[in-house]
Amino acid sequence: MTAESSYPIPIYRLVVDGQDITPKIAGGDGQRSRLIKLTLTDKRGGDADELTLELSDHDGALAIPPKGAKVSLWLGYQHSGLVDRGSYTVDEVSHSGPPDKLSIKCRAADLRKGLSTKREKSWHRTTLGAIARAIAQRHKLTPVINASLARIDIPHVDQADESDINLLSRLARQHDAIMTVKHGRLLLAPAGESTTASGAAMPQLTLTRAAGDAHDYKSADRDHYAGVRASYHDVQRAERGTVLAGSDRGQDDASEHADDAGEASDNVQVMRHTYPSKQAAQQAADAELRKIQRGNATMSYAMAVADPTMTAEVSVTLRGWGKPQIDRTWLVAELQFELDDGGLRCKLELEIGNNKRGKK
Repeated sequence: MTAESSYPIPIYRLVVDGQDITPKIAGGDGQRSRLIKLTLTDKRGGDADELTLELSDHDGALAIPPKGAKVSLWLGYQHSGLVDRGSYTVDEVSHSGPPDKLSIKCRAADLRKGLSTKREKSWHRTTLGAIARAIAQRHKLTPVINASLARIDIPHVDQADESDINLLSRLARQHDAIMTVKHGRLLLAPAGESTTASGAAMPQLTLTRAAGDAHDYKSADRDHYAGVRASYHDVQRAERGTVLAGSDRGQDDASEHADDAGEASDNVQVMRHTYPSKQAAQQAADAELRKIQRGNATMSYAMAVADPTMTAEVSVTLRGWGKPQIDRTWLVAELQFELDDGGLRCKLELEIGNNKRGKK
């Protein structure tokens, strides 16, 4: 392989409302490319993925797309082909100059539907799975729900002037889960475990220091929280109390539970919300402790050659730093692709996962 061909050549495809505009954007036949920069941010959970296009309109030939137009994107390389990166809805458009430039901001198409409409509803004696399935049916989405999450009891929850997407996002956070809507499916899966909503293990990748351009490791001072305490008030049983996830003695033991209602120590985070049952409080405390433990360290990693198949929540094992704090298994919390004259790049935002496959 020659030096000229040793670096993979990125390619892309853009379709707007069913019309392939790639030839007009990419140039060729003596015409220069109009693409200044393409940025794709893949997020996990209820936050919508984002696509931004910056295009040269030096000759005034570009039409401004209407808000709500559907944009589909494929990314890849000449030697390996294109990868479908999803569909997006035009959310914001701007035109500036000179030199004239058209900027188009888009959000994941699925999250622009009636999911954002505010509603009034109370849910009684149900489960997380039943709520998710009911909302999926209302919006003609296919529910893909992790079995353990589906069984979680929800004694009561009020949806007061709150959208369906906000309600599901709130319940997912409460139970340390990932909720998202992509490709016509409503997905609900445990956070930090690198599994699909159905429970299947996602691919586990290994990345070396030599395969990256830059990294940034940070360790946060959160490990002083050895436990999380939550309060509950069960009206039907006329019962009040607190529960504990982890330990209140500074020990790194997240498996112990207690009903000690004593004073909070510096080692314990106290949750502000009061839950309607002891079970709900324990679930929330356990979930919060897992989030704290995952947030103890973060890592940013810039890939020298972007992988267009990479998605959020994939498990990544890092090797080559010679430091156990870094050479371990991480989860992709967010990733960002950038495509311009310099090629296709990808930056990963990583956090510690619960994935036992990566433990030694």
